Amino acid sequence: TMKTCGECHDTEFIVSHSYHSDLGLRDYAASAETWNASDGLFGEFDPIGYRYLSAKGDERLDLTTPDWLKTYGWRVPGGGPAVTSRGGQPLVSLKPDAENPEASAYDPETGKFKAWDWSKSGDIEMNCFLCHTANPNNAARIASIERGEFGWANTATLVGMGIVERSSPDADGFAWNADAFDENGELKDEFVQLQDPTNKNCAACHGEIHEDPIAPLMLDACDATQTQTATTGQVIASQKISESGLNLSGKAGLDRAWDIHAERALKCTDCHYSLNNPSHSLDEKAANPEHLTYDPRKLEIGEYLQMPDHNFARGVSAQFGIAPELKSTMRRCESCHDTNKSHANWLPYNDRHMQVVACETCHVPRIVAPAYSSVDWTVVRLDGSARAECRGIVETLQGNVSTTTDLVTGYQPVLMQRTDV
Repeated sequence: TMKTCGECHDTEFIVSHSYHSDLGLRDYAASAETWNASDGLFGEFDPIGYRYLSAKGDERLDLTTPDWLKTYGWRVPGGGPAVTSRGGQPLVSLKPDAENPEASAYDPETGKFKAWDWSKSGDIEMNCFLCHTANPNNAARIASIERGEFGWANTATLVGMGIVERSSPDADGFAWNADAFDENGELKDEFVQLQDPTNKNCAACHGEIHEDPIAPLMLDACDATQTQTATTGQVIASQKISESGLNLSGKAGLDRAWDIHAERALKCTDCHYSLNNPSHSLDEKAANPEHLTYDPRKLEIGEYLQMPDHNFARGVSAQFGIAPELKSTMRRCESCHDTNKSHANWLPYNDRHMQVVACETCHVPRIVAPAYSSVDWTVVRLDGSARAECRGIVETLQGNVSTTTDLVTGYQPVLMQRTDV
């Protein structure tokens, strides 16, 4: 994708600064004091899966870089630590070494670490297809990563689009569909399925997003592959809660949408937009001199398309500490809603309320879906998983939680004092 998409877009620029690609690599610093070696997914201890990225010199290794990719690669769009070592060298340049946590992998058959050959496995370039095609084959991509076939992961994303197919279920590699290309070897127009990222693309890594207006929403309680939903209960869906397939307490009375903004047809990118997108330039008005009502010094659309900023506007989250310099760049409620028109006629001291009370305090008083309350790795089940408990659901069988048979009650979020909202 770096070469193909790089024909029109500056892919080197894109991958060099995007925190979705970097995932904490640039800030990686192993420490004897903590299991966290960075503020991103690469190097941060995972309290849900109870895994951490091993550093050179660790007395006991957990995840080497190849093992980390096999374990968390489903959340890695490529580039960053999937291409570059912690020291800045290309991974494919590292020599296989069973003693090096960047060039070795655990062998379950022997119980020991063996040398990993990056020149054979390949690395994972930033995967443009994952976000910029309508139906990326994420299952095939993940399967390729879990097999350690890193170099094929991006190609696997195209399986099912008529461009490429797996040679055979048991064979390595993929085969191009010759009918998808013209006599010059270029992809025919009807096979070009590029688009702006949609909610569905974001859902591949972030959480439950349901866009089907007919099929009832279903979800697994505390599913660790739906990270945002499993840890917070957040569900992005325009469907009425009462029309879902969940066994909800008081379901008949829940006649509102799971997400009001999804119901109003907003997309993730309406708030989490590219920071140099010229269509959002007015959002940066606060940075302009006071005497300017309009600043024409913005990118032309052609300049933006060549070098689109892939650092997206983000909020402030206790869960994610990566790219702290970009915190609070995302639109918040007051960016779109004027409380002087919607609240001031009935709420006393409106301005003061808005200064000290977050909108979510009143407008998200209860979470309907369940979420983790605890994950206890001191109690390990027979299948090797930890004992986990979910809040917002009445479990009838410990360890086998079902949102269709168990009663889903939801929960009330804890209100916390904070200033970084």
